[in-house]
Amino acid sequence: MFILVNVPLIPLRASADERSEMVSQLLFGQQIEILESTNNWWFVRNLIDDYTGWIGNKTLPLKNATEKPIDTSHFTPTKTVLMTCFKTSSVEKILLPAGSMLPKINKEQFQ
Repeated sequence: MFILVNVPLIPLRASADERSEMVSQLLFGQQIEILESTNNWWFVRNLIDDYTGWIGNKTLPLKNATEKPIDTSHFTPTKTVLMTCFKTSSVEKILLPAGSMLPKINKEQFQ
């Protein structure tokens, strides 16, 4: 299964434990493949750089998973250190770190 990261940042751990070493980070807009599942953890692969590691399975909603990868070839990485975005479903702001992947922007908005 494949899921797009829809939160600003997720630590990618060496093992299925919160105290485990962080080997990388998943950023907003990156796509992951779930390779294995345990009680509270998923072993995933980042499709951008092929890094693998463990994330808590409550981090991303499984309802957004797809059987095939989503075409993200039109996504563009952010270049500013921190970018402020507003969720379209609310007035909530989220801060996205540099390297987050955004779909094409239409009239300064993305969905």
